[in-house]
Amino acid sequence: PTPTPPPSGTAQPALVKAYWINKILDATHTQTSVQYMQYRPRQFNAGLSLIVDPAPQQEPDFKLDDPGVYKGWDALIMPANGSYVAYTSSDNMLELYLNREARVGLVWYGSPTDRPSWMSDWAPGSTVKAGGKTYTVFLKNLPAGRNLLQGIDRKAGRIYTVLLAEKDGTPTPTPATPSGQPVPQPNTTCPDWVHDQYVVQGHDGKIYRTWHPQIDPVYWCYFGHEHGSDPSQLPALKAAMDRGDLRPAFGYVSTKAQKDETHQGFKLFAYDDRQGHNWLIQFHIGTGGRGRLCTRFHEYNVWVVDSRTTELLADLHYMTDTGPALDASATGTPDDPSKANTTRYKPAECPENLNIPMSNDQGRRRIPRIDRNGYETWQPSLPSTLGFFGGRGYNTDNPQTRCSSSYDAQGNPTCDQMIRSPSDYDWGENRWFIVADGATTGFGIDASKALATGVFYTDTTGTQLVSSSDPTAVRQYIKPGLFVRHLTEDRWIPYDGWWVEYRPVPAGAVNFESHNLEHSLQVPN
Repeated sequence: PTPTPPPSGTAQPALVKAYWINKILDATHTQTSVQYMQYRPRQFNAGLSLIVDPAPQQEPDFKLDDPGVYKGWDALIMPANGSYVAYTSSDNMLELYLNREARVGLVWYGSPTDRPSWMSDWAPGSTVKAGGKTYTVFLKNLPAGRNLLQGIDRKAGRIYTVLLAEKDGTPTPTPATPSGQPVPQPNTTCPDWVHDQYVVQGHDGKIYRTWHPQIDPVYWCYFGHEHGSDPSQLPALKAAMDRGDLRPAFGYVSTKAQKDETHQGFKLFAYDDRQGHNWLIQFHIGTGGRGRLCTRFHEYNVWVVDSRTTELLADLHYMTDTGPALDASATGTPDDPSKANTTRYKPAECPENLNIPMSNDQGRRRIPRIDRNGYETWQPSLPSTLGFFGGRGYNTDNPQTRCSSSYDAQGNPTCDQMIRSPSDYDWGENRWFIVADGATTGFGIDASKALATGVFYTDTTGTQLVSSSDPTAVRQYIKPGLFVRHLTEDRWIPYDGWWVEYRPVPAGAVNFESHNLEHSLQVPN
């Protein structure tokens, strides 16, 4: 996969594009993991901690005393020990993606003469001092793209630290900053001007914010929130974007509907349906703010692209009705088992949530409580006026905040407070989706059921045709004669935290690791 290039264009990105450890689940399955890892550009200097806190087993800090000739190189801090020490030399433990060829060094924490066989062609270099001891660095040039580094085969008590420099061994230069702007510092919050580069022109000619990575690829500073899938990772979606046919513009519909939807809540879901189509869904579905209790209508966007020809097949936008807010942690009773699915919140800000009619044309928002397990589920309404049929459900296993366990005198849950989930490393971004009745009805678009085909304009709910000159007009497109159906019984989960491609897995085989890259996500997300 190739992430969206940095908007600045002329600035050279950092050496590292992405990384993760392939965590062993069982004899045949692995899972991407970025916990206890951090890339620190140009920071291999005395005093650098070689452990990411909180580290496995809360081991004591381990600092660099003397970087030697590697002063100012980049460092990729790895998980220190724990189960990772058990990786053998036959396991592809570290997956490292580089933007260009680099000189790579491994700080070896074992005997220099006792290394795994896969390191036999890594040349011994100068030493470094850390924790009061001296360690040899082994060197090799690695090409741009995907590189696989194996385990230590129990030949050392600690996983190697990865050092990186330009291919000639010189430290990476500090990227230039536009005149008059604050200089971004790696591994800290990005200045506003960096974030402001990520924009796109909507169908109405206005400029809107758009997708960006969790971490800026040039300055390696943090945005504090994420937007899910990089839409450019799938070739057909990228081709449609390059032509200007596909524009993930955050707020294109909600602005026309005079709804203020926070930028951080826009999430993208990119996937290849394995049936000839690339899909991109844009849904305002944040799990951090209290506003989601009472906000019923949210922006929802769908693009479908032919994965072979890259032709745009559908380009649809509207405010989806997500119905009432329900208690996802409620359990049914012998007298009324349905309460497990229909118990509503009655927040002080919107007590009318108790009385919102429920119908098959509406969606649902199921928000869990802090005192019980349960994931957060949002079901959008899918109006047939735009050709939609079938259903979808979006689930967040680790919502950033949950409702307090508070009730009124009538026993209605009130969610007096939103309480932050306890684990900072594991909240807010493990989203997955399912297709309701995926084996029979599926989810799709039938042009014969829509209000119109080709280019047409609707109101913000997508239910009525309007003139293109109407100030609230939303541009829609459906290829005439289109019938596309996504049939699947799988759950579609995000594969990694960098590009977040959604892939199908059988129900019951979902394993999640946090996608909170370098512990950079903050409230809100």
